[in-house]
Amino acid sequence: MLNKTNDAVILFSKSVPKQPENGDRYYYFALSLKITRVLPLAEVMAQQAIWISPKSSRSHALFADILADLGKTKEAQAERDVAAQLKAAN
Repeated sequence: MLNKTNDAVILFSKSVPKQPENGDRYYYFALSLKITRVLPLAEVMAQQAIWISPKSSRSHALFADILADLGKTKEAQAERDVAAQLKAAN
């Protein structure tokens, strides 16, 4: 499984800059980076997903998980709150 995930990260890293900005693409790139424990870059890609699609509750939730993995607990809780508010609004 991990080899396929690593392959996905490589493919994402090559395709993301060449494609039009799309929040889902950055979300999945951040998710694959989180899974492979490339957390600093996952944090940046999750932020990009939120910048493109600020009302995406799942992007905020993923960002919260990444922040928690990085030990940024206060920031993670704030993002979880945003994700919950967005989810409740939909």
